[in-house]
Amino acid sequence: MINDDGGTLQVTAFPLFVNGQPVRSGVATSFAPGTYTASEQNQPGYSAGTWSGDCTPGGQVILGPDEHKVCRITNDDQPCN
Repeated sequence: MINDDGGTLQVTAFPLFVNGQPVRSGVATSFAPGTYTASEQNQPGYSAGTWSGDCTPGGQVILGPDEHKVCRITNDDQPCN
């Protein structure tokens, strides 16, 4: 979260999902092996970055048996015009 242009929202203001199912930021969630897509609900006045960590820039991640992966996205507040 980057609030360098007057924004005040925190991470909790951006709901996260894996294959459309809600997940919580910073909380480990178990999934069966397979391919998944991470997404979020963006908020007005913020632009979302691309996914990083173990996710592709589009939010896709492939899990094998007993793997632990972490995906990240950084939102940035935009200056008011």
